[in-house]
Amino acid sequence: MALAVVLVSCSASAWATDDPSSVGLEDVAELLRGDVRMVVLGDSYSVPWFFRTPTSFMWSWPIPKITAIAAGARQYQDVMRCGKLCNPFETVDAGDAGGYSILRHEEGDTFFALPVAATREIRMTSDLNFISSPGRLFEFRINNHRFIPGLHGHFSDPGDNLRFRMLYRTPEDTSLQLPELTLRDYHGTSSEMDLLNQARGMLHRGAGLDTTQPALAGEVNATWPDISLDFDYYARVRAEVDLDLLGSDTYLNPVGGLYFHVDESGMRTPGFYYSYLADSSWSYEGFYSNKEPDHKLDKRFPRSDLVHWLDATTIDPAQPILFTWHFAPEVLTYDEIRSAFEQMADELDLAAATVGIADVRHLIIIPHMYYFSGGLGTGPIARQVMEDHVQAAFALAEERDNVSAASIYTATDGVLFNGSSEATQWLLDHGFDHFEYGLATTDLVNEPQSGNLLDGNQLHPLDEPSAAFFATILGDILRDAGCPGDLQGNGIIDVLDLLVVIDQWDQPSESDIDGNGVFDIGDVLEVLESWGDCWPVQAPFDRP
Repeated sequence: MALAVVLVSCSASAWATDDPSSVGLEDVAELLRGDVRMVVLGDSYSVPWFFRTPTSFMWSWPIPKITAIAAGARQYQDVMRCGKLCNPFETVDAGDAGGYSILRHEEGDTFFALPVAATREIRMTSDLNFISSPGRLFEFRINNHRFIPGLHGHFSDPGDNLRFRMLYRTPEDTSLQLPELTLRDYHGTSSEMDLLNQARGMLHRGAGLDTTQPALAGEVNATWPDISLDFDYYARVRAEVDLDLLGSDTYLNPVGGLYFHVDESGMRTPGFYYSYLADSSWSYEGFYSNKEPDHKLDKRFPRSDLVHWLDATTIDPAQPILFTWHFAPEVLTYDEIRSAFEQMADELDLAAATVGIADVRHLIIIPHMYYFSGGLGTGPIARQVMEDHVQAAFALAEERDNVSAASIYTATDGVLFNGSSEATQWLLDHGFDHFEYGLATTDLVNEPQSGNLLDGNQLHPLDEPSAAFFATILGDILRDAGCPGDLQGNGIIDVLDLLVVIDQWDQPSESDIDGNGVFDIGDVLEVLESWGDCWPVQAPFDRP
């Protein structure tokens, strides 16, 4: 289903800016509350912490149920973690001394820079040291406690049918691959995984979802079959190795894990599937360059890495996918921004088509105003960069049916939320002295927040309430675009909205639904067509 392409103003919110905050979002609110996979793409703005805006979507947005999560193999993050249970256990990441170098004990240089945040490396030496139990390498777990205070609650609860898939990178020389592994849940149920000969079949190689194939050399692969988990609070999965394999000097490079819900028959549960490709200081170019990295800090990757990761993390190719872009805007000209956006969309479209995903969409998010480095600060050049990003994103969304765009910068009037009087006044004027996100309530105006929603560099959200604020601003943009019939602004389209139309019948209004400037029969039909639940609203958006 293609997205309609119209310019949408935020007239439904009494406090919104007069400038349009989005283009092409008409269907996105409904999509996000239905069956969709979101892949967040970005830099440090999008790494998987709840004090980052995209992760906070899962707290702040009225998502009925999160049914799947894919994440990297980092030791610590808010969504999922891969805790080490042996030493040495290396991290393939820009923040590590070895950077994106992989197979670190082999001759020559091999790099793997796909921003999964992060890949890990274990070499099966004879002196591998085990921390807890012999043969136990690491443990994946869902940080269920971190999904509170989200509206949907825990990711998993007792009685849920939950499955797990591990992602791993196979060396170019497959003789270096650890041949087998045991995955064991917290209750002791074990599953033997043949990592060399029975990897999960790849859709883009013509294999089916329930088939196997030999692991592909130099690529991301996935274990097969997906294992069923007996419930425990953290949905823990432990990876264990036969002690006879110690001294083989083979490698295991876990790239991440995938948890997902199924019904009683074993079929995927439709709903919201959250995943990401994001790491600090990544650029737009890094996502479309289609080039192998040539040094340990080179933040580029070939298309094959993207395709194999996307394939390995796909549960159902029929599920729509929403590539959600969230970067700190780069200091580029308008033409450079526009070109980067076009190339990135093309690259992602091509990767998804290669895997066989037919319904592909993009949401380009222009974030909040921040303090630019290099002496630009928040001056005229910095403001122009922000405006150019907004216009480039909007222009692409107007041209392409599968692209939408939203501007937090526009919706917040370009305010720098650094604790200034301007920031505090804006928050007060818009009701954020009483702000609800999920089950939490906070005051962003008075102490201790006092209008300061940015970190010491005035770049990232300061903390979890700050990230929730920016996520909620975006959620309101989505609601305005997707729920034009919600004239009361309460998240439900019902008789009260119909009464607004009748009360203002034949009167000019910028809030009319069908866009002809007058409340009339067209608006009545629009209300009736969109009748029912739309996008539940929390404070301060539930106030007149």
